[in-house]
Amino acid sequence: SVVFYGPQGMEIPRVIGVGLGPRGQLDHEDFCFAVGRAMRQCHDLGLEFVGLDCASLDRVAHVLGVSLSEAAREAAFAALMSLYSYDAWKSEKAKYGPRRLTLLLGEAYVQDGLRAAVRMAEAECAGISLARDLANAPANDLTPCAFAQKAEMLARRHGMDFSCLCRDDLKKEGMNAFLSVAKGSSEEPCMVVVRHVPKGTEDKQPIVLVGKGLCFDSGGISLKPAKGMEAMKADMS
Repeated sequence: SVVFYGPQGMEIPRVIGVGLGPRGQLDHEDFCFAVGRAMRQCHDLGLEFVGLDCASLDRVAHVLGVSLSEAAREAAFAALMSLYSYDAWKSEKAKYGPRRLTLLLGEAYVQDGLRAAVRMAEAECAGISLARDLANAPANDLTPCAFAQKAEMLARRHGMDFSCLCRDDLKKEGMNAFLSVAKGSSEEPCMVVVRHVPKGTEDKQPIVLVGKGLCFDSGGISLKPAKGMEAMKADMS
């Protein structure tokens, strides 16, 4: 990548050009990596506002064989995820970096498909960032009860039903394997259940997603060396 500087007073004082390699060899992974690299460079330069040229993006979309909306979704996703950083326990937070990514269009209006695609990228990044935050959180902070509280807040925010099975509930359900693992901790066990039932789907068969959601290693600690044990907090993912 290379940074081009314009004369003082220009509305866009800097332009970053990113090489994508040979035209016939460009794929989606290379494209996303290039966008992420450019965004990280913007971060290192201390830039707060970044614009993405949609005319160039449209040409890339043509090479990749996708629509402008799909290319914009991939670009927004790569740009946002490249800035992820877990700093919950850092005494000094990052004081600079991109705060807004703007798509620069030549048209006077934004197509609904393009707007929806970028919003989808934002939602995907928000979900992945939340999952990363939970996986990165130390186990003595993200206890099962704390995990359940975060899940409840998320469910309430998006209008979903929330329930939590505690020790007595788990015993009634005969979930003895689950309870046996929980005996290795002083923390109370719980299992989170979140239900999303959009209007008009009440009579349809549910789609059930089962996630681990473990706050620390689920077993075999006696067989593992101490080295790397701290990484077991990520067993939930």
